[in-house]
Formats: sequence, C-alpha cells, structure tokens
Amino acid sequence: MATKNSRPRLGFLIAAAFALSATVLPNKAKAADFFYDNQGGSGMTSDVNNWYTDATFGTGLGAAPGVADNLYFGYGPATSGNNNSIFNDNFFAGSYSGVNFGSMGVPGYLVFGNPLVVGSFTAEAGAGTVTLFSDLTFNATNSQLTTGASLNVFGAVAGGGVANLTVAADGNVTFLGGLDLTGANLIKNGAATMNVGGGTAVADITVNTGTLNFNDAATSTGAVTNTANLNFTAPAGTITLASLAGAGTTSFSSNA
Repeated sequence: MATKNSRPRLGFLIAAAFALSATVLPNKAKAADFFYDNQGGSGMTSDVNNWYTDATFGTGLGAAPGVADNLYFGYGPATSGNNNSIFNDNFFAGSYSGVNFGSMGVPGYLVFGNPLVVGSFTAEAGAGTVTLFSDLTFNATNSQLTTGASLNVFGAVAGGGVANLTVAADGNVTFLGGLDLTGANLIKNGAATMNVGGGTAVADITVNTGTLNFNDAATSTGAVTNTANLNFTAPAGTITLASLAGAGTTSFSSNA
C-alpha cells in the first residue's frame, strides 16, 4: 500500500532516471553529406581540404567525413590532376551510409586504401569506370548497389553476415575477389551484366533482368530463381545449388 511519501520518492526516481540517460546514453549521430573536390590536392579522404558539406561547393570546406555520413565523389569541379585517384585512408574509422560516384569524374575513379563498409554504393551513368582495389562490405539489412557506370572490385565483397544485396546494374559490374553473402540473398536487376569471380557463398539468388555470370565455384543454400540470363562456369571448382526455377535461360559449363 502506498504511503504519503511514495509520490515524492517516485518523482525523484523518475527525475534521476532522465538525468542518467542524458549523461550516460549516447545520442545517435545524424548522417551528413560530404562532397569531394580534392582542393587539398592529396587524394586522401582524411584531408579536410578535400571536402565540402555544401553541394554547391560554396561553403563548408574544412571538415572530413565521419561514421554514418554519405560521401559524394564527382559532384563538383575537378581542381587537380589526381582528382580521380582516391586513397581512402580514414575509412577504417567505421561504416558509411552511402558512397556515391557522379558524372563529373570522367574518365573514372581509382580507389585505394582501407576497406569500405557501406549501406549503399552508387556509380552513376557518366562516372566512367569506377575501380575499387580494397574490400567492400555491405552492412544494411537490405543493401543497394546501383550502377549506371562500370564498376570493378578487386577486393572481396561481403554482406557482413546480415546484408541482402540488390544489384541494379545498368552499367556492368565485376567482382574479382569473391562474394560472401552467407545466410543472405542476392538480387540482380538492371539490363547490364554482372560477373562474379573468386568464389561465391549466398542463400537465395534471384535474377530479374540482365545477365548474371558466376565464373568460379559458387554455393547457394536457398532458392535460385532466374527469369533472365544466368550462367555458371567453374573451371577450378564446383557449383552447388539447393534448387533452380524460373523461365529464364540458365547454362552450366566446365565443372559446373
């Protein structure tokens, strides 16, 4: 049974709980947009003089991106000869909401350095060829890879054990270092061709449009559904599928 002192004590406990949450619990960082124009001339992402937080490149110079931010390359004027050669020296700090390459980076981009961890990756039409030499990990539950330009990834591509990956390929996509979506699904959209080499581990595979080629050993533990073009070759490995359905064209060659 409550006593006459219960209400003041209850009010004190509630106030104390709010005070504790304000001082102990961290606030979730709000994502910001950062636009790269290489004014620092170094090609390094940690160089604060390479970035604007203003899409018009009028203000906001002098800060480098942090965790959960969106990065934009090729959305402003090139200001030096190495504008399209990027060394991602500060990407080790954490994951980014999105990495985007725009059309003002012709004839393309060469990206070196630490691995990228992203929720989405975009190479717009007119961006030339984007070549990534480091690993690429997707960490959103439903991650997106969108290409209007060509994309080549020499490092390993993974889903971190959680990410389903939808590839909207209107520019050709080539993974040379393997694809590990163990426990997650791959969806192929877009009219262009996606090539996967270096081995694949995935649950479901869905090919809605275009062409998907697996050029090395591949294992799918879920449903494979093809309504477009799906090709398996395994000159140095085997193809293991749990099921295969759909009215598309599916071919097997070499050891597949």
